[in-house]
Amino acid sequence: MPNLDNIRLWVAALRSGEYQQGFSALHRPEDNTFCCLGVACEIARKSGLDLTVGQLGTSVSYDSHVDYLPLRVQNWLGVDSFNPRLNGTLATELNDFNRASFAEIADAIEVEYNLKG
Repeated sequence: MPNLDNIRLWVAALRSGEYQQGFSALHRPEDNTFCCLGVACEIARKSGLDLTVGQLGTSVSYDSHVDYLPLRVQNWLGVDSFNPRLNGTLATELNDFNRASFAEIADAIEVEYNLKG
């Protein structure tokens, strides 16, 4: 069951301008970029979710994950996949291959979870 409050936090963070978009990793510290799923990890962490944050290779890891949502973030969001479908397209595909902006990804999240009334 989606946790709509937490998903709204994710959407707001994507639109905030606080996070610079990056590709192919949750978070790259060398240029401080994030993919859309990395933003979800950061928001979960800042909201109090106790994630183990480290480094694997050139990427920041969250509970030892560098590419996809760790299980605890999946549960925090209430999504059923480490790479959720957003309006019919995988989150990583939107971010990494389609190069959709964070605002466009936020729109897709809102459609997927019926957040616009």
